[in-house]
Amino acid sequence: MLTPDHVHRLRARGIDPSLALRLGLRSAPDGTAILFDYRARGQIHNTKVRRGKGNMPWEQTGKPLILWNLDCLAAPPAPDEPLIITEGEFDTLALLQAGFSRVVSVPNGAPSSPNEGGDKRFAYLYEGDDKPLLPDIAKFGTVILAVDGDSKGQYLRDALAVRIGDDKCYWVPWPKGCKDAND
Repeated sequence: MLTPDHVHRLRARGIDPSLALRLGLRSAPDGTAILFDYRARGQIHNTKVRRGKGNMPWEQTGKPLILWNLDCLAAPPAPDEPLIITEGEFDTLALLQAGFSRVVSVPNGAPSSPNEGGDKRFAYLYEGDDKPLLPDIAKFGTVILAVDGDSKGQYLRDALAVRIGDDKCYWVPWPKGCKDAND
């Protein structure tokens, strides 16, 4: 369930609340936060508690991070179908609402500097310790990096391109006055 206030806030962002509900958004029981369920194979892996900008703890600490909306990658892609990676869940919702179907969000936003966290920060891209790219990412021939247009977004864009393969990554140059997909 979503509280009337959270429904209002989603609509103010131009996001359909029913889409948000289908993808695992819900209000905290006390109504003070929006909860984002991160699912893997249909099961809740962990939940991000979004209380406001910069205040987004995980319900369960110490669990490996995964991409939000990961399950949309399970089926084989159509020829030339791209994978789109965003910097945040609301950006993913906006692109899904616009008609794209293979859209995921990084779980931990953008780094504050080019090398912040190293490979460990991007463990959600890999399968196991020997570091092959997750098959659900590797199977896409084109990956569109629709991250924020600020400097942190550029750090994220570059780090993702290096890890996924610069030759198959493209990025979105947002128009002036537009920071991200939800804008």
